[in-house]
Amino acid sequence: MRKAGLVRPRVVGGTVGSVPERGHVVIVGFGPAGRAVAERVRRDGLPITIIELNPRTVLEAKADGLQAIAGDASMPDVVEHAHAPMAKAIVVTLPDQRAATATIEQFRAQCPNVPIIARARYHAHVDALRLAGAGVAVDEEVAVGARLAEEVYKTL
Repeated sequence: MRKAGLVRPRVVGGTVGSVPERGHVVIVGFGPAGRAVAERVRRDGLPITIIELNPRTVLEAKADGLQAIAGDASMPDVVEHAHAPMAKAIVVTLPDQRAATATIEQFRAQCPNVPIIARARYHAHVDALRLAGAGVAVDEEVAVGARLAEEVYKTL
């Protein structure tokens, strides 16, 4: 719901407990990249909070036993609701560079001491995401190239 430019976090499909207040990993976006991050972080036993715009995807995350918030992560109240300033790390998996940049800027403003790791869809976006406040920008093109090279050597 929008009011005066704000998107308030919504409860979708009930809760699976409360959003962790500290020591958790906040994952923005629960598409294939966000799901892969959540799977690995969960395997290591760390609490996770997902922030996702799509209410159906929030329901999927909750059905999988994850904490999830429906909302726009570039909005201050959503960042606050996720207890992001007390998180161990923030991972921004959004493929859209403009949305990712706005989200990173908001997190950096509210969470100056929390590491931010971001997905850079294209090599050309890495510098902009770092400038916005990401400590690490994972270059998708370089990562795919490295993985393809691994597969080449498996077939030789």
